[in-house]
Amino acid sequence: DYNKINRSRANIGRLGELLVLRYEKEMLKTLNRQDLSEKVEYLSEIDDNAGYDIKSFTENGDVKYIEVKTTKGGLQTAFFVSENQVNKSKELKNYFIYRVYNYDSKSNSGDFYIFKGKIDEFFDLQPIEYKAFPKN
Repeated sequence: DYNKINRSRANIGRLGELLVLRYEKEMLKTLNRQDLSEKVEYLSEIDDNAGYDIKSFTENGDVKYIEVKTTKGGLQTAFFVSENQVNKSKELKNYFIYRVYNYDSKSNSGDFYIFKGKIDEFFDLQPIEYKAFPKN
């Protein structure tokens, strides 16, 4: 069931985003930046077309644009990325991919690694979908 698979992916994605959101806030608190921790925003709840999920900060206050990609599978599991996300990764200076893998919904945990920069510099991208319009 295609719809069931999409709902499951969306749910896992959201849980991964919340995991990273909590991580970012705690990391800033650990760095004695409670002020910045309180300003971290969960953008994908508000604007799903922003091209990133979370707006956070570095220790010195620079904005970080974070796109979270979560899968239950291991490190080499492929994930989906939109053209908008690829473009934002090229436009925004501090664009990060937080790649959450081995996600376990029972314990709400997973492993992750972080990439900073353009998505196409770190991942091989394969187009798999087209938007089709009726011919005139």
